[in-house]
Amino acid sequence: RELLELLPHVPLPSIAPSQRPIGPFTSDPVPWPLCGRITENPPSGWIPAHGCPPTRFAAAFTDLPLSSSFGPRPLVSSGYRYDFHRGIDISCAIGTPVFAIEDGTVVKAGNDPSYSDPVISIRHLREGGTSCASGGCYHVLYLHMRTHSQGGCCAVSVGDTVSKGQLLGFTGESRSGYDHLHFEVRDAPPFDQYSAWQRDAIHPLHVLPYDPSLQEAGSSEVAVQIDGGAAMYASGGIGHAVSVVLSTNRVDVIGVSLTLFDDVGNPLEASQPQHDSYVVNGTSFMFDRDNLAYTHKNSGSFSWPSFGEGGEHECPYYRQHGTRYSAHVHLDQAAAGLPQVGEFNGVRVAAFGTRLTDDGVYSINVTFFAIATKWACVTADVHFARASLAAIVMHVPTGPEVQEPPSTSPMKPAPSTMTSSVVCL
Repeated sequence: RELLELLPHVPLPSIAPSQRPIGPFTSDPVPWPLCGRITENPPSGWIPAHGCPPTRFAAAFTDLPLSSSFGPRPLVSSGYRYDFHRGIDISCAIGTPVFAIEDGTVVKAGNDPSYSDPVISIRHLREGGTSCASGGCYHVLYLHMRTHSQGGCCAVSVGDTVSKGQLLGFTGESRSGYDHLHFEVRDAPPFDQYSAWQRDAIHPLHVLPYDPSLQEAGSSEVAVQIDGGAAMYASGGIGHAVSVVLSTNRVDVIGVSLTLFDDVGNPLEASQPQHDSYVVNGTSFMFDRDNLAYTHKNSGSFSWPSFGEGGEHECPYYRQHGTRYSAHVHLDQAAAGLPQVGEFNGVRVAAFGTRLTDDGVYSINVTFFAIATKWACVTADVHFARASLAAIVMHVPTGPEVQEPPSTSPMKPAPSTMTSSVVCL
């Protein structure tokens, strides 16, 4: 305690959790799938068949606002139950034209037995690549396209080669009757170069142009809350929960992580327990990474049984698996008796505020309740596809009362990481 009092405002480094390699994608500008909502104010003489003009391949022409971003959200069509969303949803009228974000090859177009609504899927090569096996590839999905009775889905066919900005088809509605485009990027990992399963989905804003400074004025705030008081200090934090509360107008959140420190301010490295390639009851919830680890797939090389007990890719939570393949068995789990709150792998998520159509603000509460490392101080980082915001509060319990965290500062668009000074109370 005496040592802690000597460190009230000492900057400490932020330790980012390990992540799957993402990309690389193209370094050239790309358009958003609706070409920056071009139909809402089309150029003179423009028609969809002309494609998306290259002048709109820029962050100034986005399809914002989104109705849902990537990761945790409430699923409105299912009673607002907790859902892990593997794409972004863009509200738009039926018949809105959709465009290719990059050169590629059409692998799906129209009805497909794996989807409830018409879909278009395009395979793209990574920058410098010549094939999926040489350089790698990623797939982009456009889901809830227009049905035949609504005028037809697609302006392309399977096997077609398409160019960046080319018209692909027209949006429709989901099975629940919601007019929108669901847009996904599935990034094949290096160890499975042809893969295009749900587990390969990453936040699309790793690919689409996005500059948070061009959005309407707003701020990001993140605070750390800790339970326990004096009892927690005596136990070194073991067995007590840490909650990270985030509110932001940004739409590219990709995760939350904690950094733990000992009682002299040294960062603790043993905060990410591993089970082979899985992070178990760790101190981070990273959307891209955890989707790859815990969504699983069911292919020849990665069969559903291979993720079971004794399998080549044994999942630490294999007891939750059924006999039939399910992509959603883990990350869509809800807390007992709380269908609107997610709970899996030592993390509890209240994501009701991630429905962006309500007020344009993304708010989420992520609680880590299975931390096994002994620690004295903690700080949190919120991670973005385009940058990182470092959390903002370090907190040490000193008595029976839980101390309120200090107020946070507005986020300033800039470096990839913003790190707070230590606050030891």
